[in-house]
Amino acid sequence: IYLSGGDMQDTKRIRLLLILFMTIIITFLTIPGSVKAAAAALPAADKKQVSILFTHDLHSHLESYEIEDNGVNIRIGGFAKLKSLIDEKKKENPDLLIVDAGDTAMGTLYQTLFQTDAIEYRMLGQLGYDAATFGNHEFDYGSDALSAMYTAASEKEQHLPVPVICNIDWNSMNAGSEKIYTALKKCGLKEYIVIKKGNVKIAVTGVFGKDALSCAPTCELTEKDPIESVKKTVNEIKSKEDADMIVVLSHSGTSDEKNKSEDEQLAKAVPDIDVIISGHSHTELDEPIIIGNTYIMSCGCYGKYTGTCNLKENSSGRWDMDK
Repeated sequence: IYLSGGDMQDTKRIRLLLILFMTIIITFLTIPGSVKAAAAALPAADKKQVSILFTHDLHSHLESYEIEDNGVNIRIGGFAKLKSLIDEKKKENPDLLIVDAGDTAMGTLYQTLFQTDAIEYRMLGQLGYDAATFGNHEFDYGSDALSAMYTAASEKEQHLPVPVICNIDWNSMNAGSEKIYTALKKCGLKEYIVIKKGNVKIAVTGVFGKDALSCAPTCELTEKDPIESVKKTVNEIKSKEDADMIVVLSHSGTSDEKNKSEDEQLAKAVPDIDVIISGHSHTELDEPIIIGNTYIMSCGCYGKYTGTCNLKENSSGRWDMDK
């Protein structure tokens, strides 16, 4: 650009205007590239991811407790710490799926409020749990107490985790099991539910294992075969629901004998299950047991650890662990 004429002041003013003009031009020229870079950093619109936080076998451990670790006493567990972890994980992913696989009650003095205040189950509601199943220790006080617990929870808490269980024969009931059924219905009892988390539809069901039933002598419910019941429920989910993921909350357990546990047998028999949250055996798994495309996860007992995982959908429509 050639400038001519005018005094020095005019020349300086024109130079400033030119600098401003060139700055604006350069800025607009670089914006498209920046937009493209930002767009490339975002996940694809159809890329599906799921974050799950899970517990089981909490056994009324609402407060933290001390253990000895390498000669040093440390405090672990407790629902206050669990709440902090949930809040932290929800900052990372607001669409966090939160579930429990049974034996929430029985283990500390808080269990004395089980029947009248349903404190353990209501606390799960306060923490934002989406779904839960029951374990053998929920039956420790008998059918009357368990039905009273679910009734108290429904009357005192606005949000409760949906109780899910697919292998109880509700057509074969006595007085005790009918009371439990009536109380569970007040809490929204389902064989399975479908929850949408972000752009992912997750079907969640629950199952009560054979060993769990043998450990519940006061249980008056009639159990159907766990594997056959889950198989039937999964087939129903696949035929009726457009679910991206199937999660089973299982109070059945794993064992030290590889491939021998109930949940490993379940994964083999029903390969369409994506995730099994395995309660009952108090197993601490640092890494999931992987059978085919099914992840079996277990985080121990008493709230010492909380299970978390992130999963990404792969090209085959199943899920890979995002480490």
